[in-house]
Amino acid sequence: MEHRDPLTERIITCCYRVYTGLGSGFVVENKIIVEVKAVTGNIPDVFKYQVLSYLRALALKVGLLVNLGDKSCQVKRLTFNLCNRILKSACPVR
Repeated sequence: MEHRDPLTERIITCCYRVYTGLGSGFVVENKIIVEVKAVTGNIPDVFKYQVLSYLRALALKVGLLVNLGDKSCQVKRLTFNLCNRILKSACPVR
């Protein structure tokens, strides 16, 4: 195993603890899902559907899909409206 300095080791340990406890995504203030990926190029649709599934499962409306794998940071804001998934008559009139 390669030698790492103590600070690097602490950071890596913290990352693993967060990942183990929360998974790759997390919920901020019980309102917004943040899913972090590292892919080159455009964010594949499968990751967008993943965030939408999380939103539906947790009954949340907003998710941020963050891609740190390209030259610049990409952020996609995704919304899930439960009314789009159920009968129109059950939705409140706007």
